[in-house]
Amino acid sequence: MIPRIRPMQFRRLWQPILAVVVLALAGPLSNASAQLGNGFPSLSFPNEDANGDVIELQASFEAADEGAVGRLHIDAKLSPAWHVYSTTQPPGGPLPTKFTMADGSQAKLLSPFVSDKDPKRSQAPEWPDVTIEEFETAVRWTAEIEFAAGVQPDAAVIKIKANGLTCQTGGSCRPFEMDLTAAYKGTYQPVTTEATFRDGDYAVEWTGELLPATAKPGDAVELKLTANPDASFHVYPGSIKDENFATNFVLTKRGVLQPGMPTPSEDPVTLDTPIGEATYQKGKTTWTIELKIPEDAVPGTHPVEGYIAYQACQDTSCLLPKGLRFQTELQVGENGKGAPAAVQFASAKRAEVMDFIAETKWDNAPEAAAAPTVYGQETKKSYSVVMMLLMGLGAGLILNLMPCVLPVLGLKLMSLTDQAGQDRKAIFSSNMWYSLGVLSVFWVLAGLASFFSFGWGEQFTHIEFKLALTVLIFAMALSFLGVWEIPVPGFASGKFSQEMQHHEGAVGAYSKGLFTTVIATPCGGPLLGLVLGLLLGQSPLLIFAVFTAMGIGMSLPFLLIGVSPRLVSWLPKPGAWMETLKQLMAFVLLGTVAFFFNMFSDDQKLPVFVALIGVWFGCWMIGKVPNWETLSKRLASWGAGVASAALIGFLAFRFLMPGDVIVPWQPYDEAKLTQLRSEGKTVMIDFTASWCATCKWNYHSAINTDSTADLLAELDVVPMLADWSDYNEEIKKKLIELESQSIPLLAIYPGNSPDQPIILRDLVNQADVLGALQLAGPSQGEAAAASGDEISVEVQSGGGKQVQAPKAGNIPAAGPVSLSAL
Repeated sequence: MIPRIRPMQFRRLWQPILAVVVLALAGPLSNASAQLGNGFPSLSFPNEDANGDVIELQASFEAADEGAVGRLHIDAKLSPAWHVYSTTQPPGGPLPTKFTMADGSQAKLLSPFVSDKDPKRSQAPEWPDVTIEEFETAVRWTAEIEFAAGVQPDAAVIKIKANGLTCQTGGSCRPFEMDLTAAYKGTYQPVTTEATFRDGDYAVEWTGELLPATAKPGDAVELKLTANPDASFHVYPGSIKDENFATNFVLTKRGVLQPGMPTPSEDPVTLDTPIGEATYQKGKTTWTIELKIPEDAVPGTHPVEGYIAYQACQDTSCLLPKGLRFQTELQVGENGKGAPAAVQFASAKRAEVMDFIAETKWDNAPEAAAAPTVYGQETKKSYSVVMMLLMGLGAGLILNLMPCVLPVLGLKLMSLTDQAGQDRKAIFSSNMWYSLGVLSVFWVLAGLASFFSFGWGEQFTHIEFKLALTVLIFAMALSFLGVWEIPVPGFASGKFSQEMQHHEGAVGAYSKGLFTTVIATPCGGPLLGLVLGLLLGQSPLLIFAVFTAMGIGMSLPFLLIGVSPRLVSWLPKPGAWMETLKQLMAFVLLGTVAFFFNMFSDDQKLPVFVALIGVWFGCWMIGKVPNWETLSKRLASWGAGVASAALIGFLAFRFLMPGDVIVPWQPYDEAKLTQLRSEGKTVMIDFTASWCATCKWNYHSAINTDSTADLLAELDVVPMLADWSDYNEEIKKKLIELESQSIPLLAIYPGNSPDQPIILRDLVNQADVLGALQLAGPSQGEAAAASGDEISVEVQSGGGKQVQAPKAGNIPAAGPVSLSAL
């Protein structure tokens, strides 16, 4: 199941490509500014003249095979380009979706509503400090319920009030308020499930449950929160204080419930490292928090909400610290139930989580926060300001020797060789400007760390930044190899020319310092993680001082040469050999590109690779017209080169990037297909593979589309995806059965004639797919047409023919019906 990128996201991806290509090829350019709205999105309220509702809600419920509990479903279907916000939407932003039991309902909620998929999370200019959680196309929310005493589930009346906000992407918003009555849908066998959460591609997955979901006054329940780090990663022991290098817990909403201490399922381990003892949790760890219900607790719903600040580390390096919010509900009643309640998770800003931890007492008793013993507390060390500055200096100096920094040392080497023939004053000026460039980056990072909790290297978590920097470095490597030439101001004699050269020298040295430091930020030396950890929660003055020490440490070799220029005398004089060195440095830069390439997710690597080929082609076009040609010819070559690179990059992300799953696919399974056909279900199977370009085109343009999804839902068709990316004997047998040995192939089994599948081969368009689905007809049941009725449909085939569907009884008794052959 792969996410689909919407047009707005395409623009976010290809615009950085265009901007950076222009920057890399044309030098300093004016920055384009985006036009933003001036506040909140416009609101439009539905009325009688509105063109239909943009959200459709349907409620249904099921009863468990045993006991008086069940589950309530709310299904939402949205119009194209509209979205609705989650039930866990953080406060301070758009209205969350809310469902409550209405008067007259013969059931009560036992748990909060949980969605069947993760919401799309983003930031919006209207709410800059809030994470937006939204759903598009369709979503199902489910909550556990308990039926009223004496009520039979199949006769229960369940009424729900729903309210929330729907918004159009880049457009207006419509609040909604609806009264729903749930329809009974039979029974189910309860299974214990846990909600899972992962913050993007971070190396820790969280699960949680409240056990049991219902209890009586005087009982105790257990809140279980489990951290499962990826292989080679670990998290730190639990704490209820705002401590660095700990998994910090806080309960911000618990009402009258009395919490016990977070108890880990496994004791932490302590190991000796070069920088001291390190205590951490090894592997998967579950913290259990006992919640005691007072004897005088009022029956009803008791929300439980809290936050966790955590960090994933390996033996030699750490990822950025993270924060999350969790919430669930406990039902206090006359009887306790054995079923657990799900725990919902959402991302949260770590700085805010640490503030909550510092300001919120774990228990009502003042001494409770100081009472618990926290593993690893005895190993916590404090350092003087002088020691922290020295550690920052050492961390910056060591940063020059880190593996991901070594590739860019070639740029420094070229700067040093350039200085070999310069006078003392020029060497001093150049190195001071270079060091100022290094320090500038560290000062920016210090400001972000002080006021926005922006961590070291965090800019590399944004694909736009990674893509822009990768394109820039690749374009520079191509210039070093002679594919194209970076424009250089003329070297004519005269005072103005000399002043320009001096100005360019200062700008060039400063730019090299900036560029080298920015590239270095993905890495961290042995001291860097410790220093950054010690700075968490410190004053802005100390943070700026330590970051300045880091910058001085990283630029120290250049500072020494600037102060004592005779140290440069050991370098060879400039000559023809420098051209060979420049070409060698191109391969060093290409190595840096390879390092950055590995930072992209697997889904992003192919479009990034194609985008780099586009940059290569654009640079080649520019290089075909030398700098001594006329201005009009050079402008034409630059325009063509930049446009070509941007277009190729845009198309790469438009068609090679996997997209959101619009159609609710099920994996292909022959046994499941046989069962569905026996039940009279219409089934659509898309035979595809990652190596099939035509399959991808069909999928994005005609199959996995809103129009197809709408018709599938209307006809109650079950979509199945047969992924043949790796060899699969079952799929091969099915293809042979369908008289095909190649893909793409779309097979649709009609519900009223399951032995006569309709086949679409090779390239198809939207009309082909919709026509074939209409020809197949609905699943047999409520929506099915009478078997003897004639269905008259016009199908526009890939070859341009129009076909009128025959009566169901006139279809041949066996074998597939191929539309491409009609």
